[in-house]
Amino acid sequence: MRWVEVIDVCSLSHEEALLNLDLPALLKESAAGREPRRIDVYRHADLGTDWSVRLHYTSNSHEPTKSPVGILLAALLREFGFVHHSIWKEVRTCDSIEGARASGENG
Repeated sequence: MRWVEVIDVCSLSHEEALLNLDLPALLKESAAGREPRRIDVYRHADLGTDWSVRLHYTSNSHEPTKSPVGILLAALLREFGFVHHSIWKEVRTCDSIEGARASGENG
């Protein structure tokens, strides 16, 4: 099973703090077996004050829940503005338009 832990931040300023976070150090705070396989940081294309951090997981042994590292990260980011922390389960994926057409899917 694959899921994403999403931490969205609506900041009050154009802080670059998310770019300065020591993500490897935060990963050391992860519980064994609950490390994300990838972390992505996004900035809103139009609003330079909105950010999104995505922690990607793959596991058949854990039910998707907020992780210790995600909870810590969300707490750290609250000093910059409003934080929304949620879990999203993957239900479908398509790597390319060609792959979708080849398999008979529409999107």
